[in-house]
Order: sequence, then C-alpha cells, then structure tokens
Amino acid sequence: GRTTRSRKDKKKKKKNSNNDALSDEAICSICIEPDQPDSKWNQLVILPCCGGAMSAESPPRELNFSTRFCAGCIMKLVQINADKDSDEYGPWEGVVREYPYNLFYQDNQFIEDGEIIECPRCRVLMNVNYELSSDCEEEESECDCSDCRMERRRRQLVDGVSSISITKASFMDKIKYSGRKRGMAPLLWRIAFLPRNFITTEALGGEEESVGISKLIGWGILKKKGDVFTLTKEEQVGLLRLFDVKMNWKSESDEEADFKMSAQFLPCLIAAVFDLIRKMQLVRALRLLNHIGVLLHVKRLPPLPLDVWQGMVVTGLNVFCVGIILRLAVTLAVNGGLIFGSVFIVRQSLRFSARQTSKLTKNAVMACLVTIIGVYYAHRMFAISTLVWNKVTGCVM
Repeated sequence: GRTTRSRKDKKKKKKNSNNDALSDEAICSICIEPDQPDSKWNQLVILPCCGGAMSAESPPRELNFSTRFCAGCIMKLVQINADKDSDEYGPWEGVVREYPYNLFYQDNQFIEDGEIIECPRCRVLMNVNYELSSDCEEEESECDCSDCRMERRRRQLVDGVSSISITKASFMDKIKYSGRKRGMAPLLWRIAFLPRNFITTEALGGEEESVGISKLIGWGILKKKGDVFTLTKEEQVGLLRLFDVKMNWKSESDEEADFKMSAQFLPCLIAAVFDLIRKMQLVRALRLLNHIGVLLHVKRLPPLPLDVWQGMVVTGLNVFCVGIILRLAVTLAVNGGLIFGSVFIVRQSLRFSARQTSKLTKNAVMACLVTIIGVYYAHRMFAISTLVWNKVTGCVM
C-alpha cells in the first residue's frame, strides 16, 4: 500500500512541476506561440478593457490572466472584422439609405486608421489603431467612394500595417460600431429618448429586443443596474446629437420615418408604464408618464436632456394639462348625465300616473340640485387651481 501511494505522489509532483513550467511561460491563447517581446507580431499585448492596471502604482491585470493574445492574432481579428459579415448591412441594401440607418453610413462615421473590434476575452469594444508602412500609400487617382475606401483598407490591413496600438473605444465609437449592425439603429434611437436613469426592457420593445439589449450591455454601451439599464448624461447627449433633427436630417423622408418611429414608440412606453404599475413601482411609473409628456413637447422645448429646473417647469405643465383634461372629462360626464337623465325622467313620467309622477319628479329635482351643487364646486376648484398655476408661471417667467 505504501509503495503504490509513493508512486502516486511522485506522479502528482511530476505533473504539477510540468504545469508550473507551462504556466511560467506565457503563450498566446489563439496561436499557442510563446511571448517574444522583441518580435513585432509575436509579443503579447495588454488589453485596455480588462487587462489594464487598477491604479498607477499597481501592475497590469493582464499579467494575472491565463488567456492572453499576441499582436499578430489581434491583427487577424481586425482583418476578419473589416470584412462584411452577415450581421452588418451591405452597401447594396436599400435600408442603408433609410432613417435612422443612414446616419451610421455617412462619411463622418468612418473611422480612419483604426478598427473597432470585440475584446476576445471580455467582449467589450476596443479600438485597434494601426500605422501603415511607407510603401503602402494610396494613389491620388483612386476612387474616394466608401466602397473603394473599404476595399483599400482591407488590402492595407493584409500587407501594409507596420505596428498597432490598442486603446479603449470611446462611447461614440461604440455607437458607430453598433449602429451598423442589423436592427440596432432603431434600438439606439429609443435609448436616446428614454430617461437615462431607468431604461426598461418594455420601453425598448419587450423581449423581442432582448438579444440586442444583451449585445449593448456586453459592448459597454448600457449599464445594468438592478432590473433597469442606465446611461450617463454625457453619453445621452452624444446619442441625442447623433439623432438631432436639425443637424442630420437629409430629406423629408427622414422626418416621416422619425414620425413613424415615434408613433411605434408610444405603445411601448404605455406598456412600460403598466408594467411598472404591475410591479408596484409607482414612482417610476409616474416619472415615465411625465417623460411621455416631455416627448410630446420635444420639438418646442430646449434640446434634451433638460436641466432640473426645466424638467420641473415641464412637469408642472404636464400636471396642468392633465388637470384641464380631467376637468373637461368631468364636465362632459356631468352634462351628459343631466341630458340623458332629463330625457329618461320625462319619458318615464309620461308613462306613470299623476301620484307616481309627482314622487318621481321630487326625487329628480333633488338629484338635479345635488348635481348642480357638485358641478359648481368642481368649477370653483378648477378655477382656483388655474389661478394658482397662472401666479406660479408668472413668478417663474
């Protein structure tokens, strides 16, 4: 028994020593080549998204990972990403000329001397900048359209890259990358016009958009906070500038497409309100209702997102409008009840005897008096609220 145990212990020690020798030698997880710091393409790189240092004094976290990548394999990922895949619209498809997809196929959305790719480890988007060698210069006679520029970029990525540098992708670079993917542009449009502190799945279109939402979270565009998603104010401002009416609309068809998207967006917002009420999140439901009122006035308001005092004024305007609508509804209901009640009483009184008619008339008169008194005090209440609102708005203005 002791001899068999000693043999097993020797085998374990030998296996552990081999594993330690392999772990000490850093290798690329794709090509399985060892790290060569003096080589241009075989040296292991530091991915800025998940491998950077936590502070200036601490070493990079990349050194602690078992999955690392060399510069050559990162460049191969760039070459693969430069080719059009099935998840992106081609220039021959008509949808690239429709709003809001056309915003992502303009010349200013073309990233020069760089490519956005997904991190092979954490899937967050990062920017791979590259320098072209001197013998890979473009001829002045070559066409400058977007298709030819993309084809020249593919040729340059294969033969003409001398070095690369990897940096974190900015928020707008992430938007440029995701907006060209299938079905993502309308989702980004909805995100731009939602409250940045609580973006719900129902407001974005429900479970049908769950795949797109998961991609945006993985790419680092949306941040998940509990059961909602969030953006910073600077990020929402960048999105709103991209979908700005005055800057980026090219034709009347873009305006019609924006109107259709707004009409399709309203039922999603109402469904999100009912979903929040069902979950007993009444404060969020009221805030989302108020935001619907803001979107109804969006073309006549300052650019979104509004400041705190601007939001308070618009909230007061929404409350006033709702009060006027309720007042009109109550008045119509009471007056309609009086009309139909009077017709009913007259018809019924003609069918009864004189004694029964007098009794029914007394009850009808009492009911009319109570109704008239109620309508009078309701009008008084709304008149007082209107007077207070006028004084408040006068003080603000």
